[in-house]
Amino acid sequence: MRFSARAIAGIGAAGLALANVGRIPSAAVGGRNSPFVAGDLALVLMWGFLSLVLSSAAIRLVVDRVFTAALAFVGWALLSTAFAFSRYKLGMADGLGVLAFLARWVAYFGWYAFVVWCLTDDESRAAWRDLEWAILAIAAFGILQSAFLPGFAQIIHDGSDLPTWDVQGRRLVSTLLDPNFAGILIVIGIVTRLSRIAEGIREPAIALVLLAVALLLTLSRSSLAALAVSLVVIAAIRGLRGALFRALAVGVVLVLPFLSLLLSFAAGFNKLGYDESAAVRLISWVRAVRLVAEHPWLGVGFNAVRQATEAHGWQRPDVSLDGGLLFVAAMTGLVGTALYMRMLLRVWRSARRAWTDAGALPEDRAHAVATAAVIPAVVIHSLFVNSLLLPFVMQVLWIMWARLAHIATARRKRLGMPAALPLERANAHRVVTA
Repeated sequence: MRFSARAIAGIGAAGLALANVGRIPSAAVGGRNSPFVAGDLALVLMWGFLSLVLSSAAIRLVVDRVFTAALAFVGWALLSTAFAFSRYKLGMADGLGVLAFLARWVAYFGWYAFVVWCLTDDESRAAWRDLEWAILAIAAFGILQSAFLPGFAQIIHDGSDLPTWDVQGRRLVSTLLDPNFAGILIVIGIVTRLSRIAEGIREPAIALVLLAVALLLTLSRSSLAALAVSLVVIAAIRGLRGALFRALAVGVVLVLPFLSLLLSFAAGFNKLGYDESAAVRLISWVRAVRLVAEHPWLGVGFNAVRQATEAHGWQRPDVSLDGGLLFVAAMTGLVGTALYMRMLLRVWRSARRAWTDAGALPEDRAHAVATAAVIPAVVIHSLFVNSLLLPFVMQVLWIMWARLAHIATARRKRLGMPAALPLERANAHRVVTA
């Protein structure tokens, strides 16, 4: 079977659309059940392709500032994890369980290298569009699931050896099987389209309506907060005027007649006040702060949080803690968090250069604005559920950032600045046999 780089990017988008519905049972590692998903199969194809073209020296490697920041973070995470082996006396099984999480992070970072090195500028734009279609498919199916398939997660994974999911009734969970996970992907889809509207690009109204309805049906407070943060960033960059203002005003007008119904729906899940879910997250934050205070520089080790909570004798020792960057700090210490934030800051600066570039295509400027808006949105969202380290979200972020890297390269070339193309144009449509 022959695969082109562009086809593999499309397969990755299909894997994202299937999300957790495509879970494949696997053996427990270090006391953790670690099922594979359809996206992991796409990941294998991507790494196979990347390995072959790297071994054939068919591409020129471009290691940009985002890439080096990611490598620095991985290096520190490895050092932190090495200390966890002796601190918690990890055996082979537990050690593999701890290392597996970091290995998965590195594996998904491969999407950044793949899109930068193996796709042309036009192909990277098309690959991002594929992800937008995947998110739209998640939203569309989610609306149908909310209406006709309540308790969908239990229908898909009930009574097997796969991890169990919270019962969500008619809340939208879609193929993610979790309303918060689905919510942040839908937010990214909305932000991307609103950013294009802010740049004067026409967007189909039906797509935005579908995404907005899907987001409301998640009843995800963290996702709504993430959207609010994104809107503030877009307004700060482009101003709240023109087509963007009209789009938001129409959205508010359409929601108002259904507001009482939505509030009643939310009240049925106790989402209008302080509930057990909020209490559990508060406990997670307190525990994470405690771990950071005890291990401020190296942290407890990448994904060694379970061993750290057990060592404290805390009840319900979770495999992970909510908190996003706070969770990163608990795992890798303040230094690891600073390295992770440096990576985010470098992406932000690259986006700022792109959205202020009058010579760039409007779609490319819009992508830069969306990238800048999505970063704080995911950081805020991950305070409540660890979306920052969720493979599906990482895949979207890495490809979004890689598309921005192509935009940055085009800008440097246009301005006559030194810039090496990530891919030799003569080899743009290579195929690999698998």
